[in-house]
Amino acid sequence: MENQIVANKVEDLIAHNSRTATNVSFDHEYQSIFSQEGERKGMDVINSLLSECINHGFDLSQFAYFCIGGADGSEVETILKRTTIVHAITVDTSDEGAASSREKSEYLRTIGKELLVLQGDVNSRLDDVLIHLN
Repeated sequence: MENQIVANKVEDLIAHNSRTATNVSFDHEYQSIFSQEGERKGMDVINSLLSECINHGFDLSQFAYFCIGGADGSEVETILKRTTIVHAITVDTSDEGAASSREKSEYLRTIGKELLVLQGDVNSRLDDVLIHLN
């Protein structure tokens, strides 16, 4: 049984017909559904952060923002534009989402903010995140 499964996978790979291929149209549809939804989430995060700053005297400029699954980058963009946080990292598996975040990163750099966009599964990119946070 296992030999047949392996044989089927090899045949699929040879035929360039992997059963686990990414459905690009799904990625586009997913990104469209949640387009700019990050701004709303970003505002919720900001309200929470500002409350913590008031209650505990935190200086947000001493923190970095880390976002998993940042999609179009609007959450991180909102947080960087509306707080004193200067550095952020986002990790996303989506080609389209990462590309959109990279575009936002270009703009954010012009206003003195830094957004590092890492593409891939967060578990596989965690070492990269930790290196950049240090």
